[in-house]
Amino acid sequence: MAAVFRCAGTKKPGQQQNLDGLIQRKVAFASKGYTTRRSIGRTGVPERRKLQKEDKMRSLILMAAAAALAFAGPAFAADHQVKMLNKGEKGAMVFEPDFVQAAPGDTVTFVIVDKGHNAESIKGMTPEGGEPFKGKINEEVKVTLDKEGIWGVKCTPHYGMGMVAVIKVGEAAVPEEALAVKHPGKAKTKMAELLAQAAQ
Repeated sequence: MAAVFRCAGTKKPGQQQNLDGLIQRKVAFASKGYTTRRSIGRTGVPERRKLQKEDKMRSLILMAAAAALAFAGPAFAADHQVKMLNKGEKGAMVFEPDFVQAAPGDTVTFVIVDKGHNAESIKGMTPEGGEPFKGKINEEVKVTLDKEGIWGVKCTPHYGMGMVAVIKVGEAAVPEEALAVKHPGKAKTKMAELLAQAAQ
């Protein structure tokens, strides 16, 4: 009887078929984007770490965006510039513009263009809860409009000459208290016109 010798690394025919089938299945898995349990153990950890870093970065970006939106409110508030003039489009001794439509949170800055003027809120013409203000002569004044309502403003030295202005904050109606305030000289007519504009 002839002896049959096999090398140590030689596979039986059945084993070779099983091995070929396993290789084909792995190739098919890889082509579909799947990974075997062994490949996850070797290459999946770095991949997971990469994904974790990406998730962390996305979370930080979202948190930064949320914080920016939370603190962006004041940045969107408007600042209305009102000039104090000896002579403007509507005559002598005027605020320009003399009527301002504003939103809650806006500011109004009374800018000194010509000397000898100031800006002061008129008693009885401030919104409920609003804080009256009074600027010095030749002093720029910035007022934050945190309450809805009607603000009446005067230049103290030139009040009787009709140097008045009205600020309407929000969509508030003109209150009876504001209509009842008495004004000297030309300010009476001028204020009536401005309050009629505010009522529209």
